[in-house]
Amino acid sequence: MAWTASPTLGAAATLVIQFTIGTLLFAVIAGLAGSLHVLIDYFHSHNLFPPMVERGMGGLELFVWGADVLCFVMFLVVEVRRFGVTMWKEWKV
Repeated sequence: MAWTASPTLGAAATLVIQFTIGTLLFAVIAGLAGSLHVLIDYFHSHNLFPPMVERGMGGLELFVWGADVLCFVMFLVVEVRRFGVTMWKEWKV
């Protein structure tokens, strides 16, 4: 007789995998935004660009940070909702 996993276990494993992937993607994009911040500081310290360009790059950095956080939060909300729907369907049956 073979052992079969319940849908709850599969849904929980999927949730953990999705959280791990989402966290890794968040870290990569946050690292890119952090690298952009370091680059902006370097450009500012050596006066390589006019202040208007530096402000534009700073705005791009803030946009990347904001989009990263927003996408990460939305991703987590969707995955938790999907997990909750799976649990609800199993509990209902």
